[in-house]
Amino acid sequence: MNREIKFRAWDTEQESMYPLISVPVSELGKRKNEIVMQFTGLKDKNGKDVYEGDILKWPVDVVEDRQIDAGTGFVKFHPKYGRWDINCALYQAHKPYDEQSTFHTINDVIYSGEVIGNIFENPELLTAEKEK
Repeated sequence: MNREIKFRAWDTEQESMYPLISVPVSELGKRKNEIVMQFTGLKDKNGKDVYEGDILKWPVDVVEDRQIDAGTGFVKFHPKYGRWDINCALYQAHKPYDEQSTFHTINDVIYSGEVIGNIFENPELLTAEKEK
């Protein structure tokens, strides 16, 4: 099994996103104005790569006999369980992982969800959803 390992970065000074190509792993995250995000290895329903920090939107769905309500959240790595989650505690986009957050595992929503932006370029997508 091959898993594609890719990264992208947000430049906090230039306020721009760019792919990290040919960067040694030992250098990742060491640049002062760079926030590094990893590719999850998954694609959304439209075939778009899903990265840490992406904002996903999904319709009502049924996963393993459980109803998943429609929603919006951002992709975040859960260090305790070693998995990618969708954090629905929208106001916590830039805080460390919070055990009290409302979240879904990414597998709950990835097949019906679509990337609609990311927490750096489109933070208003999270605010707008919270205010509904």
